[in-house]
Parts: sequence; C-alpha cells; structure tokens
Amino acid sequence: MPFGIDADRKPPRGPLLWALWIGALLVLVSAAGSIGGTLGPVSALAVVLDTLLRSGWPAAVFLIAAWGTGAWFGGGERPGGPVRFCFGLALLLMAGALMGMLGVLSTATAWGLVLAGAAGGVRALRGSGGKPTLRPPGGWLWVSLPGIALLLTAASSPPGVLWSSEYGGYDVLSYHLELPKEWLANGNTRPVLHNVYSFLPGWVESAYALLGWLAGGGDLLADGGRRLMSAAYLHAGMTVASGWVVARLARRLAAAAGVRRRGIAGAIAGGLVVNTPWAVVVGSMAYNDMGAVVLGAGAMLAACRRRPGGWARGALVGFLVGVACCVKPTALFFAGVPAGVLLLRFAPWRDWGRVLAAGSVAGLIALSPWLIRNGLMTGNPVFPFATGVLGSGHWTAEQAERFASAHTFHGSLVSRARLLVLPDESGAS
Repeated sequence: MPFGIDADRKPPRGPLLWALWIGALLVLVSAAGSIGGTLGPVSALAVVLDTLLRSGWPAAVFLIAAWGTGAWFGGGERPGGPVRFCFGLALLLMAGALMGMLGVLSTATAWGLVLAGAAGGVRALRGSGGKPTLRPPGGWLWVSLPGIALLLTAASSPPGVLWSSEYGGYDVLSYHLELPKEWLANGNTRPVLHNVYSFLPGWVESAYALLGWLAGGGDLLADGGRRLMSAAYLHAGMTVASGWVVARLARRLAAAAGVRRRGIAGAIAGGLVVNTPWAVVVGSMAYNDMGAVVLGAGAMLAACRRRPGGWARGALVGFLVGVACCVKPTALFFAGVPAGVLLLRFAPWRDWGRVLAAGSVAGLIALSPWLIRNGLMTGNPVFPFATGVLGSGHWTAEQAERFASAHTFHGSLVSRARLLVLPDESGAS
C-alpha cells in the first residue's frame, strides 16, 4: 500500500466532528454578536474571541482544576466523568472559600491550589493506559450549540450592558462582583458589615475573587476590567457543565426506566438546560445560580447508582447538596429534596438509614464553614435569616424587620401557584 497507509483502517471521527462542531459554534457566535448592534459578523466574532482569550483563561484554569481535583478520587466512575467533576468542583469551591476566610489567598496560593487540582488530571491520564482518544462531541453538545453560542457572546459583554429582565445586572454590580472586588482589596473573603449578602455562604463569589488572584491580584477593575469578565466566563462554563451532567442524569434515569433510546433522552435534556432562555441570561452573567444547578444535578446523578456501599454514596450526595447550598441556599429544597428521593429510590430499603445518616452528616460538614463563620461574627449561624430566634447580630430591630419583610412573599397560595407559570407583573417577590 503506498505511503504505508492501511486502506481498511478508518480515520478517527473524533477530531473531524469536533472541528465541525467548533466551526458551527464560530458561525453562530458571529451571527449572535452582530444582531442588534453596529458590528458585522466578522468583527463581532473577533471581539468575542479577543475578549475570551484575554479574560477567559482564569475561568478555564479553574474548571480544568475542578476536573483534575475530581480525577484524584475514585467512586466507581472513570476519570473525567460528571460525578467526579462535580465532586472536584465542590472541593475546589470549598477550599477556595476556606482559604479566603482565613486570609491566606494570594496569587501564589491560588495558583498552588489550581495546579494541585490539575495534577490530578495529569495523573489520571497517565494511569488510564494506552493513548488517550478524542471522542466525538456528545449529542447534547450538538443540541446545545445555539445556547453555548449565546452564552459566549453575552458573557463577552461588560457587566450591566445586557438583559433588562435582570435590571441591567443590578445584582451582579451590587454584590456578585462588588464583594469579590472588596475582598481582593481586603485580602480575605470575610463578610463586610455594609453588605448583607456577604453573610451568605458566597462560595461562587469567593471563586470569582480567586480568579482575580489567579490573574495577579490587585484591583478587580484594573486592566480594563478583564478580571470582571473572567467571572462571567466561569459562570457560563458552569452552565455548559450543567448541560453535561443533566444529559448524563437523563441517560441514567432513562436506562433505569427501560427506555431504549436513552442517548436521545440525554441529548434533549442537556440541550434544554443550556438553551433555556433563563439559563442563557443568568448563565452569561456573574451570578451563582448555575453553580447550584451543576452541583445539584451531580448529587442526583450520584444518587442513581446501584452499587453496594450505601454510606459512601449517601455521603457523596449529601456533600454535593451541602456545597450546592453554600453556592445558593435555596438549593436545599431544589436540589436536596430530589436528590434525597433518588437516593432512596436506588438504594435497598435496608440501606435507607445508613444513606440518610451519611448524607446528613456530610451535608452538615459542607455547611459548617458558613455556619461557624456566621456564628462567630454575629452569634447567629444562619444570619441574616432567623434573626427573631437566633439573634440579629450587628443589626437593629428595624433593619432585621426590613430584611425579613423584603424577603417574604405576602401573596396567597393561589398567587404562589400562579407564579409557577406566569410572570410577576407587580415586580414583587
């Protein structure tokens, strides 16, 4: 055979399909960036790619470190699998938050943390045996192409420019990025008395501060605000990761239900997560919602295993739910309840006591840094909540009442049900 080529050997499909996928993504980004603006498709693509290269690399380093951190550990899943990724992300968020609270985060320690995680990925690749192969993009990635293109395009816009539905990113500018800016200046991620939201766990916001330290520390607004843009890219990455984990979760549930075309189920589920307008809007901003989504989905996926050793599975699920709550406390209901139901569904009834006990203990361990910090600073471990029972800390009675009133829904049960399907026309929550 000329040139030593085996005609019967098919060329690998992975690189070709990835090239097609990336090409389609670039076309969609150029189209999305030119809608409603003065830039043409080529100029819009150039702006997005330039911003991504300048500001996206700290977010990419963080996500790679999360993948590598998960690869250090077993759990019956191949290295690089979604449960391991979620576990690695949870550990990295927890480590960054703890180091920030203790005031030991710096450019050197931040890089040490992420490099230690990345080393786990290198170790996993070396220990896998054989030459790593590039698998074709999954079906969910093809379905998610429009959403990923919009995420990249919108995340490349300065905070506060897009999304009138979010009041121009008011929450982003008032605390999701304001707190990391102040934390970088203070040298720690401890609560500040003038911003009540700093008393929430804020583990994703701590990660945004860590990105600033990875980029050299200093002012978060320096160098044209490129560190600010890194935060939006990290949250966009969590959105895409959410699609991946949900796609795998749908496949596993479909298999458990005896569905033959579980690949289609996974592609549809993952695509729905990434392409949903709400996910595109919040996922392209420096919010924290998608961190709770990806960790909550990871907890549900871990709960669906049919393997012995119930206490270990329960502990993993509980830990992931606990960290999800440290990202966004409402995850206790939106992630904890379904994960608990799935845990019992896939566990033998004889193991129910063990898995629930292990999950509860692990979840409490994950929450303990926040509870201890707030308890020491205010006397109330869940401040600013339950101030009437556990104490209001440095607040006056008027401040505690104002916060409680502003964060309580005053409508009827019918009004609550209506909000499940219709927008809140009054603007009240």
